[in-house]
Amino acid sequence: MKKLNLGVIGISEGNGHPYSWAAIFNGFDHDEMSKCPFPVIPQYLSEEKYPEDFLVDLGEVTHVWSQDVEESNMIAKSAKIPHVVNKLEDMIGNVDAVLLARDDAENHLRMSKSFLQAGIPIFIDKPLAYSLKTAQDILSYQTYEGQLYTCSSLRYSTELLLSEEQIKTLGDVYFIEATVPKSWEKYAIHVIEPIIAGNPSRGNLLNVKVIYKREGLKKVLVEWENLTAVISAYGVFSSPIEIKYFGSNGQAQTNRFTSAFPSFKKSLETFVLNIGKNDLPIPRNETLEIINIIEKGING
Repeated sequence: MKKLNLGVIGISEGNGHPYSWAAIFNGFDHDEMSKCPFPVIPQYLSEEKYPEDFLVDLGEVTHVWSQDVEESNMIAKSAKIPHVVNKLEDMIGNVDAVLLARDDAENHLRMSKSFLQAGIPIFIDKPLAYSLKTAQDILSYQTYEGQLYTCSSLRYSTELLLSEEQIKTLGDVYFIEATVPKSWEKYAIHVIEPIIAGNPSRGNLLNVKVIYKREGLKKVLVEWENLTAVISAYGVFSSPIEIKYFGSNGQAQTNRFTSAFPSFKKSLETFVLNIGKNDLPIPRNETLEIINIIEKGING
């Protein structure tokens, strides 16, 4: 496949994905990236080998837009992006695909609509939407099936997913406890996605119920036919991103997320390699099931 020209859209509060996602394709300027307002990003990027660990052969981020031109210029200098545009629509006709690297889902419809209508493939950062209705509205602007790709990159985290050896030790997983920091709206998907991706025999979704909430801390019970999970978003309180699995062999296994780069790289690679194909790398019903859980957790 030809090397693609990509556009990146950023930035939203507390989310540094435009820096890291662009750098995974372009590499980065060490001095400029050291000024990134998210210090963990230059730290983990510097631990990888360039160019062999990056996606330089698949694409180059050539255009960037954010609502703040100074921020756009910082991202461009950090990740070696040649063009800063003044309007989102200025990317149309100049890029082969778009990375909407913002996690403020309330803006996803507005920011993706023109690209979807123009037939441009787009990766929309997690969560796609906070409600099924908005998700369906966004999907309705696709000009072909599979134009839109969306997920939490932690769907691909080998740290959170069970290994074959762990599965043998656990037996059938019937109960899960999972934790995330920050808000339910933005961060619960980081464990919901790998739970759903890693448990295809969970059965139909039966119930989502908020069982505790106070001052941003929220615990939600999620029940499928063959699996039950309690997912906790800890708000302002510190918490790892972690999944604890309980199995039929009387064993438990705790898996903790610590490495961002491999998961980001895998999700971006999956997006690019599936452009132009008719099959969906992530079943659409899984994405909608995830949003359904998020919505019920918000409103519960």
